[in-house]
Amino acid sequence: MTTTTTSNSSARGNNSDGSRIPLYRNPLRLALSASPWRSAWCLAGHLAGGTILGALICAVGRWRDPVIWRDLGYLTALWLPLALLDVSVLTVWGALLIGVTLPFWYWLPAGTDAVGYVRGRTVHGIPLGYFPHGPAGRGAIGLYIDTLPKAVLAAAFCGVALLLFNYVLVRAARTHAAVAQAVAGRPSAGWKGAGHRHDRVRPAQQSRPRTSVWPTLGLYLLVTWLAAGALKELQPVTHLPSQVLSLTQFAPSIAVLVVLARHRGAALQIWQGTAAATLRRIAAGAGILAAVFGLALAGLALAGHAIHLTSPWTLGDPFWLIVVAQLVGACGEELGWRCFLQPHLQQRYSPVCSALIVGALWGTWHVEYLGDGLLFFAVFIVAAIAISVILARLIRGVSSLAVAGVFHWLLNLAILLLLNFANGSLAEVTAMAAGFVVAAIVVWSWPARTPALLWPSRARRRRLGGQDLARSGSLAHVRGAAPFGRDHE
Repeated sequence: MTTTTTSNSSARGNNSDGSRIPLYRNPLRLALSASPWRSAWCLAGHLAGGTILGALICAVGRWRDPVIWRDLGYLTALWLPLALLDVSVLTVWGALLIGVTLPFWYWLPAGTDAVGYVRGRTVHGIPLGYFPHGPAGRGAIGLYIDTLPKAVLAAAFCGVALLLFNYVLVRAARTHAAVAQAVAGRPSAGWKGAGHRHDRVRPAQQSRPRTSVWPTLGLYLLVTWLAAGALKELQPVTHLPSQVLSLTQFAPSIAVLVVLARHRGAALQIWQGTAAATLRRIAAGAGILAAVFGLALAGLALAGHAIHLTSPWTLGDPFWLIVVAQLVGACGEELGWRCFLQPHLQQRYSPVCSALIVGALWGTWHVEYLGDGLLFFAVFIVAAIAISVILARLIRGVSSLAVAGVFHWLLNLAILLLLNFANGSLAEVTAMAAGFVVAAIVVWSWPARTPALLWPSRARRRRLGGQDLARSGSLAHVRGAAPFGRDHE
């Protein structure tokens, strides 16, 4: 135990002195860390002459040493290829970073006949491609962003590309540092230790058994799709309206029963943790949904899109029956996706990677939205992936069925009353998807351990010795888990 503590303290010390550029395995953590910005600063410093300037200063101090002049010659010769690498990487990274903000300013740029648009008509938007005669003119190649759905879609694409390109940025900074260190013998002030590898791997990831999850996953998906088809054919026979309860929601539960009968050791997590912790996660999920749909409706209103809210008393069926039936259906669906498939994949992959796989499969399973168009279906899958990433954080250490089931239930009711997808509105599903993508990034960037002043647990109160948290007002006395962290009660 003593050795482990010393090693961890040493690792934290190496990080805190700014001597390394960490390369995290989690793309969200890498995007929200200081590594991309430090890498960009180092590359920009090289373009400003930092490497040669440092060598010149060193040469002036040791002008009689022939090794210094040899290193200066190498660095001068290598400056051009390294500068080309730096310019290329920084240009792409900066363009993707700006692309994430497209929904906020896509309408500002304007083009007239002065830039090739005919008839002197002013057109607002951002051309991503070649448009010699305007957005709808002949010879147009590419995407012209002139509406909010297009801007949100482009921003989502830039966001995903930025998450992946951060690895290229950090690798470029490390490569540059390694070259400078190999030539000069030691890195300069801005590059100290940047070439060392510092991939953060949790002990749980190191000890995770490399078991094969795909045979069981294949069986689960096969039974889910077959059961969904059979239940959809059975729906008209029951005379049960689909807005009250869709029988296909029980297909994942049927698949779980088949998998458990075939593989008795399959992972299934229905209840863990305490009831208080589960209630806190449910409240956090409800708050996330309120924020997402509030921002979605506000964005649609600002974009001039008509918002048609549905009254619970005009649905044609008793609203209380819809509420109860939707809760049962949501739990029946989440028993398969979040209670079985998420922990099953986490036997092999990280929680985020598992959530991405579950979200893609879950979104594709809603194949009925394909009838509203391919673009609508693609945006819906993006929303499903973001929701899956959020739920992967919310269900950690608590009841997966209760948290995911209530979240899914409230989501279905919000879609039914606020954003009715029956009309196939691309703007509405795009606004919802954008909100959930932002929420997923915020949720996973939330610190794992932060002061919990709103809901102090019994164990935390005992550790505090009965302190009055409201009267103390000091965050330094509270060291507990946040609503998104692990609860120890």
